[in-house]
Amino acid sequence: MIRRILPVLLLLAPLALCEDIEALCKAGSASCGDCIKQHPSCGWCRDPHSKLSSRCQLKSKLTPDVCHQQYVYSPVTEMKVDPRAIALRSIDPRSNSPVQVYPQQVEVKIKEGESMDVPFKFLHKETSGGAQIKDFQIMTSNFSGTGVQVDFVIDCHGKKVSAKKCEKVPDGTELSVIAKVKLTACSSSTGSIPITVGAYGARSIGALYVSPLCGCECERFNQIEKNSPLCYSHGNLICGKCECQEGRGGHNCDCPLSLYNVDSDAELTDKCREYPGAPVCGGHGECKCGQCVCENPTTTGKFCSCENGVCPKGGPTNQTCFGHGVCQCGVCQCEEGWTREDCSCTTQTVTCIEGTRLCSDHGKCECGRCVCNDGWTGATCAAEEPTEGPRSKPGAPDRIPEEKPEAAGSDMHDLDNGLAQTTAAAQDEEDPAFDTPEAQEEPKVASAAISTIFLAFTATILRFI
Repeated sequence: MIRRILPVLLLLAPLALCEDIEALCKAGSASCGDCIKQHPSCGWCRDPHSKLSSRCQLKSKLTPDVCHQQYVYSPVTEMKVDPRAIALRSIDPRSNSPVQVYPQQVEVKIKEGESMDVPFKFLHKETSGGAQIKDFQIMTSNFSGTGVQVDFVIDCHGKKVSAKKCEKVPDGTELSVIAKVKLTACSSSTGSIPITVGAYGARSIGALYVSPLCGCECERFNQIEKNSPLCYSHGNLICGKCECQEGRGGHNCDCPLSLYNVDSDAELTDKCREYPGAPVCGGHGECKCGQCVCENPTTTGKFCSCENGVCPKGGPTNQTCFGHGVCQCGVCQCEEGWTREDCSCTTQTVTCIEGTRLCSDHGKCECGRCVCNDGWTGATCAAEEPTEGPRSKPGAPDRIPEEKPEAAGSDMHDLDNGLAQTTAAAQDEEDPAFDTPEAQEEPKVASAAISTIFLAFTATILRFI
């Protein structure tokens, strides 16, 4: 049983996970910044003309017919190395000395709670003054209080060590180092955080620029469109969404809250929910000043919860409700004169009347046809069913009575005797006790019995011809 259920559970698990992530995304619909913090799979639609009830959706749901791809914002943690980086051991024209760290500049865009491994290579050499340095030690600038955490893993003498130091390293050795960058928290500061990465005694250093993805670029002050015409001049357009002034609400700040007896836009939107926490307009429409406008012509109802395109179809042209009713919330509402769940049954009885009687008083009328009582038949149950078998036509000769096959019975009796003898003979052949000189004559007896059976059977057939 477990083996049968396990594959089903494995198939359902990704679906359940997808639903959980989708719920997370929709929970971040307040702003673009909230959205991208929810989950890496969430995306924000910046299209100011979008009619989405929640701009924060699964990226897979933000298709071109829902949101133009140029307006989909979903930053991901990523790393970019400066393409102008100089190879290790090459002469740096700025210092006229060998390059001791590669790459020289790395940019990391990172979301809160996520991490990124940044690879570096170092060349361990003595100082320019000739002083020998035995130990390799990583040095960084101070970046405390920025919410950025950097840990180092050094390939030290063939072993990966989580430390900033590797002892007794020969001069001229190249060392591989991984800088594990993590954004533990978003700080109030904006822009990238510069961190220098070098080695003790080295003349060249690397620069690590960490850009926290704690918000959206479109939320920056210089990106906000104040008193936007798209917000009826009663709100600011931020990342495609209207942030309404006090006393205004609605998708485009076009709803005076006092007119709808609410104090906030959230209360106005709740008027479009069937119950607290339910999707706005059931996820099938747009909330316009507290009333649902369904997106599909076949969807109706106060909360767009009635699907009118799922009723049964039939009839010559395969019409909904057989062409005799309308579909309301998946149920056929039949026209007068029609009944049943699919409106396929007429209540008219004119086709069931014989004279002045309904089904000749011998049945009942169902869907315009007579269903006759036992003993009656016909379109209007006017004909009585025959109660006796078929009679001979007048003038036809009487049927000759069949003779009793007495002789045949005798022959069949002989046939049974012959079969019994043959069976006994076969049993005698299988039994080793009959393997005697006297038993040698048994095949002859069996052959005679078979001949007798054949003759009796032939005589019986000839008698019936």
